[in-house]
Amino acid sequence: WHQVRVTEGRARNVAAHRDEMAQSVRLGFARVGPSTPDPAPVPAESWSLPAECLGMGPAGPFPDGPLAFAVPDALTTEECGRLIAEASVLLASGEQYVYTLADRVREVAVHQLPGALAWFNSRGLPRLAGVAAACFSDVVDGPDDLWVYDALVIHYEAASGRTHTPLHRDSSLLTLVVPLVARDAYEGGGTYLEPLGEAVALGAGSALVHASAIRHGGRPITGGSR
Repeated sequence: WHQVRVTEGRARNVAAHRDEMAQSVRLGFARVGPSTPDPAPVPAESWSLPAECLGMGPAGPFPDGPLAFAVPDALTTEECGRLIAEASVLLASGEQYVYTLADRVREVAVHQLPGALAWFNSRGLPRLAGVAAACFSDVVDGPDDLWVYDALVIHYEAASGRTHTPLHRDSSLLTLVVPLVARDAYEGGGTYLEPLGEAVALGAGSALVHASAIRHGGRPITGGSR
């Protein structure tokens, strides 16, 4: 019976993955070609964690070893500023994309932002997919092996009490978190990785790339805006 359940489970996973890829197209996300226009930045730091922390069992795709990476200069300061500007206009209109918890943060999706989506498909996605593929070359064959599950712009603000996101696992394979403001724009904060036991707080434009199944969350900020 075990093998029957495994076979059925894999069939369900394959069907669900097809649905997710179709949803990515419906949301307007492009695919990445086999080569990227920019060389992928080199990770500045990595964290080795046991694969068992992912909760996937022995059939998971990740070996023991580095499961999280810090990559500088994934986005430019100008690109970060444009994303904030367009997202701020939509948030000011009262729009809210409820992906996590609306009482914890405010957020909009990239597919809701025409300018951001156009930039993301043409410049941001090839670069970020290149970063992810370079970090996890033992898991994915290349940038063109990746699809976008979702892309969000999240705003944490101490003054309004919207300061954090709870611990969770993402539903994708890999997660990229890119702060859009300088580290001195807020106090506290960072992305808390449960098996690491600490939060990783990077500067604007740097990317934290990690296996999505790592339990993680946005550590509360105690001042400023992130």
